[in-house]
Amino acid sequence: MANTNLSRPDVMEKLSETQLSELENQFDENDRNEYNTIAKSFGWDEKTCDQVWDWLAQGKRTEGFEGKQR
Repeated sequence: MANTNLSRPDVMEKLSETQLSELENQFDENDRNEYNTIAKSFGWDEKTCDQVWDWLAQGKRTEGFEGKQR
C-alpha cells in the first residue's frame, strides 16, 4: 500500500518553477523515462526521482511554490 501522505521532498526547494513544470508535464503524460532523464539532469539519484514522482502522484502541484525563482 502506497503512502498517501508524503511530505514535499526537500530537493524540490532547489528547483525553479520552470524545472518543476517540466517534471509535472512529464508526470501528466505518464512519461516516466523522460521524467527520469530530466530529473537526473538535476543530479538526482533514482531514489530521489521516485520520491518526487510519488509526491506528484498524490496530486501535489506548484500551488504555494516556494522553490528557487528564476
